[in-house]
Parts: sequence; structure tokens; C-alpha cells
Amino acid sequence: MILIDYLYYQIVNFYKHFNKDGAEKGYGIVMTCGLPFLNLVFILMILDHFYGTNSLPSNKYFVLIYSLPFILLIGLR
Repeated sequence: MILIDYLYYQIVNFYKHFNKDGAEKGYGIVMTCGLPFLNLVFILMILDHFYGTNSLPSNKYFVLIYSLPFILLIGLR
């Protein structure tokens, strides 16, 4: 979880430097939840494309179900 905290604070500091609207904490939460999910989807796409594992479902909305554990764990943190 130290990596998640570090990622959150770096994103918040980045947005605080460029945006002066005070919404950097919201940006940090959204991006902290989104980046691990995008990494997971990228790994599943590579496995599906190069190794033919059929790990991704044919419907794109079922891929969102893969993100629920990340969003719940990071959001509750």
C-alpha cells in the first residue's frame, strides 16, 4: 500500500502545481484507482494477443468487473 500512497501523493502534487481550482484530491483518487486497472487490462490484452489465453471476455463491459477489486480496495483505503 505504500506504492499506492506514493502514487496518490505524486498525482495530487502534479495537479496542484498546474491547476489552482482545489480539485486535486479528486483527481488523485480517480487516477490512483484508474492506473492499476489500466495496467491490469493491458496485461490481459497482451496475454490474449500473444499467448491466446482468451483471458478477456468478448463484451467490453465485463472487463470493468476486473476493476472492481482495485476500486474497492483503493477507495476504502
